[in-house]
Amino acid sequence: MTTYIGTATNDTFIDDGAPTSNYGTFVYWLVGHYTTDSRKRRSLIKFDISSIPAGAVISGGTLAVTFQADNAGVGGTICAYRQLKNWVSGTATWNKYDASNNWTTAGGFDAADCEQSESGSATFTASETLNTVKNIPISTSKISEWVSSGTANYGFLLKTTVENNNLYQYHSTEATTAGYRPTLTITYTEPSSSGYTLILNT
Repeated sequence: MTTYIGTATNDTFIDDGAPTSNYGTFVYWLVGHYTTDSRKRRSLIKFDISSIPAGAVISGGTLAVTFQADNAGVGGTICAYRQLKNWVSGTATWNKYDASNNWTTAGGFDAADCEQSESGSATFTASETLNTVKNIPISTSKISEWVSSGTANYGFLLKTTVENNNLYQYHSTEATTAGYRPTLTITYTEPSSSGYTLILNT
């Protein structure tokens, strides 16, 4: 088993209460709904997996995020959905996926913007422990399609299944402490080799 560290890529969050604002340089990202300001947030995250060879057999995938602050009144489930639009972390907003182009529906979750079946999900409590890792298992078949089937890799949109009183805040790729940044771990095998584990840091 060999471990690879991938190249950092992109993440940001989008906010329906500030639909033209971009948060690509923030040291955290947000997912869910905050009752104090009645705003919904969703996050976008992308990894460079181009070092995995086409034809590799994917046996495992895990998105790991580190909890930064507690803003949730109730527990909930965060789902990761493969994005269909080539969003840009430095310009994406609730209204637009890059500097010029609107989402089909603001918020990036229209069927033309994002897959409607999740690639992975995990349950979160209302009182997660600060600076601890939460793992979201990712479908191996979804990763395989990126690697070997020509499906474009535009990363994931993260949202809660019920966007109500469950705002979660996590360290982003800009986090000062490198160990707090999100990672995607992919385990795979290729012909005439033993197993490989690829760990990608955003």
